[in-house]
Amino acid sequence: MSAEDDDDYEITCFTREEALAIAVTEASRALEDDGQTIRYVAFDPTLSDYCLCQFIEEKGGWVKCLRTLANSERTADEMITDSRILEQARAGNTITAIRLYRTRYETGLKAAKIAIENLLQGNP
Repeated sequence: MSAEDDDDYEITCFTREEALAIAVTEASRALEDDGQTIRYVAFDPTLSDYCLCQFIEEKGGWVKCLRTLANSERTADEMITDSRILEQARAGNTITAIRLYRTRYETGLKAAKIAIENLLQGNP
């Protein structure tokens, strides 16, 4: 991303009350609040996966950050299934399918891309 792109991206800041209300609404597990960080796990529809979400206090307010969960951090119902990967691939969400495959099988980008291409061609 260039410096010019940075100017076009606006970070949304929330009040503490707004951040806490969002966290309570989204959380699929109990949330942690230590006064400086609000942390919880939630399903993020834009990533089609469970994520560790955090609201972090910055100078302008509370900012939301997230990352997908590693396999070791997931509960049984949060695990990525082959059917979910295939569903994403068939729906044309190739990048999401590759990302989910990489997470599930802890593999590199090239191997995941080849695996998704094979799935779409009917070769398991």
